[in-house]
Amino acid sequence: SSNGALESVAPIEDEHEVARRHQDRRVCYILLILIIALITAMTAVATFAGLYVRRDEYANFVMQYNDSVVKVEYQFQYRLNLKRDSLMTFSSKITSQYGHIGSLQDVNRLQWEAYATADAWILGGNDSILIVPDPNTTWPDNRTVSFGIYSRDADNNVIIYDPGYEPHSKNYSDVFVPVWQIKPFEGNEREVMFNLHSEINRMQALDNMMMYAVPSLTAILQLEQDEDVTGPSSILFYPVLAAIDSAEVMGSVSLVFSWDTFFTMILPGYVKGMACVVHDSTGQMYKYTISGNDVKFMGKGDLDDTNYDDYKDDVEARLLFEGEDDGGKFITYTLVIYPSKEFEAQYITNEPVLDAVGILLIFLFTAGLFLLYDRLVDIRQQEICSESHGDSHTSSSVGGGTVTIRRSFSGSSSVRRNFKLKHIEKVMKGLTGTNQLYPHLCREQGVLDDEPIAELFHNTSIMFSDIVGFTKWSPERSPNEVFRLLEQIFWEFDEIAAKLNVFKLGTIGDCYIAVTGIPEPVQDHAVLDLARGEVALRVVRRYDQHCKQDGKHQPNEEDSSFRGDR
Repeated sequence: SSNGALESVAPIEDEHEVARRHQDRRVCYILLILIIALITAMTAVATFAGLYVRRDEYANFVMQYNDSVVKVEYQFQYRLNLKRDSLMTFSSKITSQYGHIGSLQDVNRLQWEAYATADAWILGGNDSILIVPDPNTTWPDNRTVSFGIYSRDADNNVIIYDPGYEPHSKNYSDVFVPVWQIKPFEGNEREVMFNLHSEINRMQALDNMMMYAVPSLTAILQLEQDEDVTGPSSILFYPVLAAIDSAEVMGSVSLVFSWDTFFTMILPGYVKGMACVVHDSTGQMYKYTISGNDVKFMGKGDLDDTNYDDYKDDVEARLLFEGEDDGGKFITYTLVIYPSKEFEAQYITNEPVLDAVGILLIFLFTAGLFLLYDRLVDIRQQEICSESHGDSHTSSSVGGGTVTIRRSFSGSSSVRRNFKLKHIEKVMKGLTGTNQLYPHLCREQGVLDDEPIAELFHNTSIMFSDIVGFTKWSPERSPNEVFRLLEQIFWEFDEIAAKLNVFKLGTIGDCYIAVTGIPEPVQDHAVLDLARGEVALRVVRRYDQHCKQDGKHQPNEEDSSFRGDR
């Protein structure tokens, strides 16, 4: 009786408990796989995003660098050409104006010094320090033009009267190239009458100019007027010819420029940190860093960063026109260009790292919310199950024929109805203990509330269908034969009930139980009652057909009827 029912429940509880543990373990495995998948996806997405942004930055860096190199190379040659063309125009003007005087080769030093002393007023006026000594200065700062052509000693310190012979010049050892007209004059007065041919770097450029009658650059110089300037300078000489179509050099015009001024505004203002190294053919090297209009002299030597050797580019300056030849003896300039860390920092930033970290944080935040939500749902379900175990009670009395069930229940009507149907089916089979029979229902969202499952239905009709002679027939048959008979018959009965919208309540042995008016009460009970009668008739016909098709399963050949009680 009751004890037997309870004993029959225990194995079911154990099976469900084992199933629950297996299910929990599977859930843990799935959760672990999900976490690993999230971490893998998070890492992959963050890595690829960072690499994509880095590649885009690098492409932009290379593009901007190549564009800056083109600009610098073009401006380097263009500005030298502009200086050459300016001197050419000035030289041509002098030749056009004074070329009729003829050759000056016969003018000696003394004649020139006399001319310069007499006409020094042209440069700065009659009261200039070139004519009247400055009383506030001493020698050699108080010298005047009348002192004559001068040079400096080997240490470039002491001013001496130029001896008039330069042994380092093979072809022009006795030629003087004194400074005469100079602009700006103020601050450069003392350079008047200085013999440019006495200084070795200027000498080579002047010799080449006189030899080939073409413009020529000096090597990199540190001029006297550059004492307050850290960067070096260069001088461009251009010959003054005896006639426009002549190759006889009568004099020269020169242009002094500092390289920091030369590089000013060579690049747009947004370009920062372009490194440029000026080389001359004598081996001198000076490095500059160009940042828009700001040019910074870095020092003597290459001072390059070996990390950017692969980006180096160079351009050689050419002053000669097409067809002119310098004989390979001219001083040449080469500009080496490469990026610096400052330049790279404009385009190669930490943005890829920030993007990757941002993506990681988004993934972690999302995964954390998901895991938190899953945990809260699990805790809530456990609390619901705990409450249901504490509030539920089940009693059964088989002998008395009554079953009373109370269960706290909540959730949607469809979930509640499904639970009722499953529970009723188990009750009709003689099994009790809702929590033990259906522990998985406790895990469904919205299962429990304060409404009891026990309900009273007034308008129902129940059909009990028994197989006549089954009790006598079944002991004489094997369990397999009994099972096959019931399985085939009840399966066909289920089809009939489903077609007529009649609810199958359950089976007890050979008894098939069907009912109308549950689980949802209906008003047209009479129509359903007719449907129930139709079910009974169809069940009898189907049983007879089955027995004729398979005679060995007839419980009683003489009395193979099917009884239906209303």
